[in-house]
Amino acid sequence: MVSTIIAKANGKDKVIDFRDYLNLANTDEYAMMHGIGGEKHARVSVIKVVICDYTHGTGENSKTVNANISPTTVAKLLEVCKRNIGTVVLPNDMAPLVEQRVHQSDMKKIANMQFGVLRQVIKFCKSIQNAAQAKKMPGLDVIAGSLVAMLEKEKTAVLEPTQVQNGGFFTYPAHCDITHVQDRVHASKQGPDGYAPVQRLTISHQTYRQDGSLSRYPWYINVTNGMAKVRVSDIGATSFDPSSLKDTEEAFINVSEDDMYRCMVRVERYIDAWEKLNCLPLIKEGLARRQSEVESYRNQQKEGL
Repeated sequence: MVSTIIAKANGKDKVIDFRDYLNLANTDEYAMMHGIGGEKHARVSVIKVVICDYTHGTGENSKTVNANISPTTVAKLLEVCKRNIGTVVLPNDMAPLVEQRVHQSDMKKIANMQFGVLRQVIKFCKSIQNAAQAKKMPGLDVIAGSLVAMLEKEKTAVLEPTQVQNGGFFTYPAHCDITHVQDRVHASKQGPDGYAPVQRLTISHQTYRQDGSLSRYPWYINVTNGMAKVRVSDIGATSFDPSSLKDTEEAFINVSEDDMYRCMVRVERYIDAWEKLNCLPLIKEGLARRQSEVESYRNQQKEGL
């Protein structure tokens, strides 16, 4: 039997795969290329995410859940994967970095001055105290002159120009986190009781664990399938009542950076190949039909004259 699986990744007693459920737009909507769903459009074009959980065994003891993501979501997740590759290298002589180091150096000099002033004042007060006890108290002019001389030394250190060494570089790991949450209700499959199938999906990337350590499996994918009552807004948009959610089945999997990157690259490249293979003929046919309509309209205008 032909498989629609584009890419998959294995976890401990779990598997996730990404499947081809792409659909062409109608010829009259050729510029969309992908179907967007609804009564007046072609069937929605998606990539199906399937998680199989064998934690409690195979067969009837296993769980399989699925959710759909758009081609655009695939592109967004791939961008996050790319931003988590390698190490960022920055030269030390970048203007903002030089300015920051100068500022930090100035703040350090001010802090040193404040501590120096405190130290000098304490030293001076002890000298006066000792002189008073020895009944050899100097005059006010001597006291003031000595204090000024001490504080001038601290002031001079702050006024000296700040020298910052440039050149070289520093590095830091490239990290980017994301949380993608979506709810979908298949209103077209609504039953007589008002309930319809529901998909809840969470895809997140968390670089660090709660204890502050670097995560080896930073990608978290959770899917919940169930039934819920359909709600229709005044403008016809469909959603579901979360409080009515029932018959749920849930599964999750943690995926490594390498596995997620590999899967997203394969899915993105498949979508690109699919568009080249299927959308180019669609666009060609759509443009031809559009040109035919334009010419027909022009002929009608001429006949009207």
